[in-house]
Formats: sequence, structure tokens, C-alpha cells
Amino acid sequence: MSDPVKPESISSTEAVATPGALEQPEATPPMPPPSAPPSAQEFLDFEGTTIFAPSPSTTYRYSLSLKSGNLRIWLENGDTKKQWCTTELSLHDYVDASNVIPDATASDYVECFQELLSTAAEDVANIPGAFQRGQDGVFQLKLSVKVQVLRKARVATYTFVLEEISVERIDVLESKLRDLQDKVSTLRMGDEDLAARRSSAVQRLEEDLKKLQKSLDGRDVVISQLKDEVKALQLAQESSVVIPVQATTKALGDLVCWRNAAFIFGLNASVTGLDGIVRAESPGTYQVTAVVNHQPAGLNSSIQMMKGSDCIQSAYCGHAQGNSGSTSLNCTARLDKNDQLTVKCPANLTGTSYLTLIRLGK
Repeated sequence: MSDPVKPESISSTEAVATPGALEQPEATPPMPPPSAPPSAQEFLDFEGTTIFAPSPSTTYRYSLSLKSGNLRIWLENGDTKKQWCTTELSLHDYVDASNVIPDATASDYVECFQELLSTAAEDVANIPGAFQRGQDGVFQLKLSVKVQVLRKARVATYTFVLEEISVERIDVLESKLRDLQDKVSTLRMGDEDLAARRSSAVQRLEEDLKKLQKSLDGRDVVISQLKDEVKALQLAQESSVVIPVQATTKALGDLVCWRNAAFIFGLNASVTGLDGIVRAESPGTYQVTAVVNHQPAGLNSSIQMMKGSDCIQSAYCGHAQGNSGSTSLNCTARLDKNDQLTVKCPANLTGTSYLTLIRLGK
């Protein structure tokens, strides 16, 4: 097999005027050598998603199947679920003297087509493919690739005729189910950005599951599995919440002014402001730890952790003979929605102080 063809995306202004034609230089070169003959041992199978226009536009599923040297292309509209497919195409059905690449095999062409489709979204200004219905009602897929021939860049265009496939209602529902499973898989992979949108995504999944449950008889097992995964996501969201905040100044009076210090795992876990109050929006039992760094305090001065107007723990600052000191508080408390948590320190703060709330459960 020859070296794989390396496709380069092209803009619409670079495309040739006649579909399936190869751009010609000023002087017509000799006829290039034909492609390598197809091999009965050539088997390839690719699938993925692609686009044919910049966003917002429809996303298409595609598959490229090469068996015994014959190519079959399948497309599905991600919105309408309509499907199209070619017949089994031999190499000579889509390669002629105008777009032949010397010594390329059927596998080389298919790998080139797959790379064009899979990377279309990476450069939306130069999408190398087009899928449209002609005036004669025939659906055509066109793929253009820029290649180097005789040290000159040329554009080879390959045209495929696709016929619309009659899709049964159950096939449409199965396609929607595949989309739903893809969304669940994406949620499970998740990252910090995805965690911030998890609540709304779970809600959409539940709504989709309800619709599928009404439409898909005999799919109870699959739907049950998806429900379990959604519950697992909800459980993960409701489990341990860690709220780290920091302070370098005091608010009015002796209140330490806390601010969010890092990403909070859990939606709307806390609200902090210039008033020095931390309000927990996820009710539950919390372990609360505070480390307050301060200047020397007077005798019998104490740092207090307050829940509303009640002191739930206090500790004497101690007198450090002119040196800065550090006082720690640690307790477990029940916090209901919008309960107010504050820390009072009569001494001036030094450096950064820390407050961490860990939600242990409901």
C-alpha cells in the first residue's frame, strides 16, 4: 500500500468549477498513472459525525465501509433522522482521469475521505465537503482535497450520488436513543465545566426518557439502565460538597470578610459577600473548619464561630508577646438553606485566613 494521502481543507473559492474535475495548470501535464487496482483484501470501516456548513448547522452521522474494494457511504441527518446511502461503489465509480492520485489504493482514498469528514469542524471557513439536493432531486456528496502533483497544488473533487433510505419509526427512535446514550456517556466523562451544567442536563435527560418511555414498547430494559445512570449522576451531585473560602480583611465590626477561594463542587453551594456572611444553599450536616491568622490580641480575647446569633464554638486568641498568632476552630453543625455562618475576630488579621465547609450528608 502506498503512503496515505494527506488531505488539506480548502475554501469554497479554491473549489473547482466543474464537480469531479481536477484543477489544471497553465500547461496540460501528461496523463497521471492510474490508481493501484483494488484488492479483495481491503476492508475498512469508519463512522463519526461531520458538518457541511458553519454553526449553527445540522450535524450528520456518517459511515464509510470498504469491503473487498467496494465503498459504501451512509449519512444521517442528526435533526430529522433522515438517512441516505450510496450503492456499493468500485474504485472506478468515483475516480477517473480528472481526479486520480497516482498509486493510491481504495484504502488510501477512503482514509482520506474519513479524515476530511472527521476534521470538518476544525476549520469552518474551509469545510471540504458539501451535501445537497440538485435540481433533478438527486442528493450528492462532494469531497474536495488539495494534493501536490508535480510540485503544484491541485484540487481533486470526488462526487457521490446518495439515495434516500426509507426509515421506519422504530429506526428514528433508536437513533434518538443513540443520541441520548451519547449524552449520558459525555456526562459520565465530565469535567469542571460540565459539572456546572449538570443539573440542567440531567433534567433534559429525564424529559427525554419520559418521551422514549411512551414511544418505545419493549425497550423497558434499556430505559431502566438509563434511569439508573441518571440517578447515579444525581446522587453524585447531591453527595459531598466542599466549600473553600478565604479572607484577608474584616467587614463591619469584628466579622471576618470571606470570599470564595476556588471552584465549588455543587451548584449554588454558597453565597458570600462584603458582609462577611457565608450562606449555605445546600442544606445538610457540615464539618466547619476555620484558621484565623491575626495580630496579637488583648488578654481574654476570643474568636467566635456564629450560626446566626448563636455562638457554636469559640477559642481564646492567646497573647503572643507581640508576634502574630493563629487560632483554629473546628466543629460539626447542621445548616439549613440560607442559614448564616460568620466568624468574629476582635484582633486585626494578618496574611490570609481560611474557612472550609464540607457537606457530610443530608
